[in-house]
Amino acid sequence: LVKKPGVVRGLRHNGLEVVPKNVTRYLEKAFSDNLLAVRHAMQLVAGKFSAGHLSESLGGNAYNLYKRFRPEVPDGHAGWGASGEFDCETLLSAGGL
Repeated sequence: LVKKPGVVRGLRHNGLEVVPKNVTRYLEKAFSDNLLAVRHAMQLVAGKFSAGHLSESLGGNAYNLYKRFRPEVPDGHAGWGASGEFDCETLLSAGGL
């Protein structure tokens, strides 16, 4: 993570900062008409963590949390980018809501 005053940004595997508009475009494509509902559910889960400790609180637990709500990938498909069904209720449950 890159931390600047008031900003926390992720890093790509090559060490470059993640570009927010690229992330937005990716999410709009991935979630289409469901983006607002997914964003709201994610904000509810993130709201359980204090703002000052969000990245530290999640730290090594972020991937473990993700594994609890990530969509199932159909047999014969592997890796990032495989299509699956995302369920906001599963996310909220994984986040303890």
